[in-house]
Amino acid sequence: MTSLPLTLDQRPPTVAHLFFDRVRATPDTPAYRFPTADEAEWGELSWADAAERVTALAAGLLSLGVDPSERVAIASSTRIEWILADLAVMCAGMTTTTVYPSTDADETAFILADSSSRILFADDATQVRKVLAEQDRLPDLTTVITFDATEEIPSDRFTILPLSELEQRGTAHLRDQPDVVRKSVDSLDSDQIATLIYTSGTTGRPKGVRLSHDCWSYQSAAPVITGLLRPDDVHYLWLPLSHVFGKTLICGQIATGHVMAVDGRVDKVIENLQTVRPTVMAAVPRIFEKIYAAIVSQTARSAEAPAPQLVRAAFGGRLRIAVSGSAALDPGITSFFVDAGVPVLEGYGLTETAAGSTVNRPDAVRVGTVGTPYPGTEIRVADDGEILLRGPSVMRGYHRLPKQTAEVLDADGWFRTGDIGTLDSDGYLRITDRKKDLFKTSGGKYVAPSEVEGRFKALCPFISNVIVIGDRRNYCTALIALDASVLLPWAAGHGIPGDYAQIVNAPATYQLIDSYVRTLNERLQRWQTIKKFTLLSRDLDVEHGELTPSLKVKRALVARAYEDDIAAMYDRP
Repeated sequence: MTSLPLTLDQRPPTVAHLFFDRVRATPDTPAYRFPTADEAEWGELSWADAAERVTALAAGLLSLGVDPSERVAIASSTRIEWILADLAVMCAGMTTTTVYPSTDADETAFILADSSSRILFADDATQVRKVLAEQDRLPDLTTVITFDATEEIPSDRFTILPLSELEQRGTAHLRDQPDVVRKSVDSLDSDQIATLIYTSGTTGRPKGVRLSHDCWSYQSAAPVITGLLRPDDVHYLWLPLSHVFGKTLICGQIATGHVMAVDGRVDKVIENLQTVRPTVMAAVPRIFEKIYAAIVSQTARSAEAPAPQLVRAAFGGRLRIAVSGSAALDPGITSFFVDAGVPVLEGYGLTETAAGSTVNRPDAVRVGTVGTPYPGTEIRVADDGEILLRGPSVMRGYHRLPKQTAEVLDADGWFRTGDIGTLDSDGYLRITDRKKDLFKTSGGKYVAPSEVEGRFKALCPFISNVIVIGDRRNYCTALIALDASVLLPWAAGHGIPGDYAQIVNAPATYQLIDSYVRTLNERLQRWQTIKKFTLLSRDLDVEHGELTPSLKVKRALVARAYEDDIAAMYDRP
């Protein structure tokens, strides 16, 4: 198996061209592995198998009478059908709109309406019911295609089809017009919008980010050129494909041709690591934080130091690299894994840059940085410290929002990221904080909350989420949510009864966390120190709207929800 001979100057114009180039190069090699319905074993598709299904689905979409370049949405967890549907949409000349399966009915309807999506691929009946509940807001939507057709859902508004029927329609359409998909692919060009990804929105309504085929073609070439991905890799993919990070991994996999094991069930991650035994895995920082906390807690209970083989075994035993992105990972946690022989490579990018902009290289990790730019990507730091990016993967603008586009994207192609950072003499980028999250105390000192929060997570294995407060106040405080998977075993070992909320309220728990806060404060500047803290009665989560689907904290929302607790820490009613 070999990588496609890609260069930045000679990359395929579209993902559809890239996909069929891969199929021609290695038709019989394994492309995807995925859990079967009975989960007795994993199923497998070769590249030729995948192409057969993608072509039938693309033809099925074309048979529905939807014009090329119109939007087709996918609201689903990460699964093999997501990938096949997305490739089919692009091969049919249409644009994929992504919707997180955890998105509520109101925001799902907003995204579908704002994008004017005509067709929806829906994971299951739960996703179908969302659009049925908001059908009056969706005049453009005509057809819903279900991945899991486990029950009949009547509708006098939409045509509802199982995925298998769309494939059958496509197969029949190909008998009448054998070249219909090939002609569609041939008509595509690099500037056509391939994907419309809505920002998860830590404030307000999400914005649709317009990413062209060339953005993804670039993201397929860059990992090959840098040697980040290899043809012999086994990649375990569980990240949400509605997120730009997951999508860019698919492009790199098509370019290198390595096998990808696909299963988005988060509760199966630990089990699947032992089954798949990947050589490559990507994750958001929270996953590495949880694995770190579990290992540290386990070894603390046994009074032994974490052995490198224990760390490697947690990932299946043969992990070559792990990539962390979407948010900052504390350098202490990164060093922990690197020292144990599990290189966690921090990278950097945004939805607006199709994810990958910089990354540490396996043979040149600089802990505390997000690496160096991909070839073809330029970085500049503005006078106020804001990071500016320019390159092939920068978006073509926000959907139907020219004013907001102009605010972040200038005429020369430089994108204002909203992040603060520094660039060293070797080209390594260091992220300090989000520009909008920096705050100034009433004493005039600037505090980067994510820096303090990251240090605390690396120090205290009991922490799940922490939010540092202090804007225009005379000292800093914190809202702290604990990790139940670490807290409950500790409580049992110390004779503290009750559920999570009861344990959090126990004096011994407060004393435990207070000892960590005191240690943290010894390592901070005086104005950064945490004077008071509140332990929350439950962890923050997506369901309550406190975290985005990519597990970023919605600071403003959390601050409003716990305003009484915050006020009490500042001795105000």
